[in-house]
Amino acid sequence: MDVSSFIHVTEDPNKVITACRNVLPLDYAEEITFECRNLLGHYNNPITLLKARIKNKQFLDAFIINLSESLSEVEKTYLSSDVSRRIDNGGALYLRLDKQEAFLGRMKLSNEDPIRVSIKLLRFRKSLEETIAFYRSLGIL
Repeated sequence: MDVSSFIHVTEDPNKVITACRNVLPLDYAEEITFECRNLLGHYNNPITLLKARIKNKQFLDAFIINLSESLSEVEKTYLSSDVSRRIDNGGALYLRLDKQEAFLGRMKLSNEDPIRVSIKLLRFRKSLEETIAFYRSLGIL
């Protein structure tokens, strides 16, 4: 699982890190180390990419449970209707969570300046339908 977000020059880096940690399960959030990479934006403005890669299965299980419990039925329906665009050929699911809501401790979908989460299956499912059924069985869709 990867968690990433951009930190714009107008944002407080500590608040963005807090928002990213808030989407992670409480029991594991402090154990995760975020890497920072300095980039240049479209207009040569400085941007920092904040990213963490998580491989711990217990962590991922806890994240999925938390995500499933946090997303509203409306958001799950939206994900289900748009799922073919959110799953790649390798079975990875891509989500975008609202950075402002995450800072306040809530998980909500958003496409505007989001926290990006990608969940990669350990075992690739043979078809898109099987992959969707698996994510549905986890309660995310």
